[in-house]
Amino acid sequence: KEASMIIPKPNIMFQASGLRLLFVLLSIPNSENKTYRELAESALISLGSVNEIIANLIREFYLIEKGKGRLLIRKDELMKRWVQGYAETLRPKLRSIRFQTSSLDWWKSEDLKKAKAFWGGEVAADILTDYLVPLKFILYAKNFIFTHKYLMQCGLKRDSEGDVLLLERFW
Repeated sequence: KEASMIIPKPNIMFQASGLRLLFVLLSIPNSENKTYRELAESALISLGSVNEIIANLIREFYLIEKGKGRLLIRKDELMKRWVQGYAETLRPKLRSIRFQTSSLDWWKSEDLKKAKAFWGGEVAADILTDYLVPLKFILYAKNFIFTHKYLMQCGLKRDSEGDVLLLERFW
């Protein structure tokens, strides 16, 4: 008899669900000590996925168990891998629509609480530094359809080459 070949399960750490959980772990201090259920809710992934991803993080020495808690280590390396995984795997799966605006200052007068969205990219950097002049605009929306309609009401026009990018929020 020929020995059956065992095909290992792919490491989901850098697939969409893993990237969502890594975002939580890397952006919220001490989140590695949350319960698996809390992590699943924060990352919007299944409890089973959390279990598998945590096991992979431990196996690859990104997460160590320390007493009754856990400690995330090698964060810089993990962040670099997350950035690459986001660009290659998660970002292409997010719904998106582009708009064109007639003014580079349009965003300063809009209330994003009403839009139920968050700034990313150049606008977010300008808000943090008060140094940049944004030329491209990225919005992450929890309620994609609502925010799409809101932007249309603000006078933005759909344009596949537009400078405003609306993305579905992944966290």
